Amino acid sequence: MKMTQIATATTFRVIYTCRNKSCKHIFAFDYSIEGTDLYGLPYGTRELKAGEVQSRYDHQGRRSHSADVMGDLRCPECGCNLPKSNRVEGHYSEKHVCGAKCMGAKGPNCDCQCGGANHGANYL
Repeated sequence: MKMTQIATATTFRVIYTCRNKSCKHIFAFDYSIEGTDLYGLPYGTRELKAGEVQSRYDHQGRRSHSADVMGDLRCPECGCNLPKSNRVEGHYSEKHVCGAKCMGAKGPNCDCQCGGANHGANYL
């Protein structure tokens, strides 16, 4: 009998785009999965970056994904709040080789050999 192993992700990546039309800076964060929210989506937290201001949502130097998408996160370039966000959805595809196009991707969908692990990594 052949055994298959199911991999479970321990992190998820979110790619943000500043909504300020004169900025449009792109940045990303990886969140550690700590459970699921009311909708069954992964709930996660991340370590604060150097220079980030702590807020009332912070917990021991960490910030939750829900706090970031609820108006607390600001663009590191212009300071505008409420950036547009897309959670990376990765799907393994043997025929698409992962490369620079995946690492520099701005959108949420990844269909290549990395299965989303490298998608948008240039913006971390």
